[in-house]
Amino acid sequence: MITLHRYSPTPAPGDLTRADLAVIWGLMLDESLVETFFHDGTVRGLAGFMEYATSPGLWFHAARRGGEFLGFGVINNFMDNGNTAFAHLCSFACGRDGSFAEAGRLWFRLLRDSGGIDTLIAVLPGCYRGARRFTEAAGFQFRMTLPGAVRLVRSKGDRVTDACVYQLNTREV
Repeated sequence: MITLHRYSPTPAPGDLTRADLAVIWGLMLDESLVETFFHDGTVRGLAGFMEYATSPGLWFHAARRGGEFLGFGVINNFMDNGNTAFAHLCSFACGRDGSFAEAGRLWFRLLRDSGGIDTLIAVLPGCYRGARRFTEAAGFQFRMTLPGAVRLVRSKGDRVTDACVYQLNTREV
């Protein structure tokens, strides 16, 4: 059974703790996902990740199956109307059997029903072909390409690529 867990500064039973966030960070390191998820180079260490994940300007949720984290989702940059936000997803290897996609559908419904989020926007580097396929399989619709709009910050040198913009109407999930 897949369950969703949020981070909250005032946790209720079942919410993520700071220790859970540290485990999630460890999984990102183990699976070499830090540079991929934080492609702009803004987060490179545990302290930066904790500041990001606990920021009051975003909603952080993780999916579990049993005691195993499948991945996490974040929304931020809420529009003034409050019903639109940017979505960011990160899947761990154990969730790539289809279970993280199922968790995503649960998360989209939770955001709609409990959070009042009607529209999610995802902006992905054009060269992230696998992430783009997953985004489309999750129900996001491709809307446009912004040429040269993303800088990938890498330890071996930066790279500029196109940005691909996607939209999901959570009422259709």
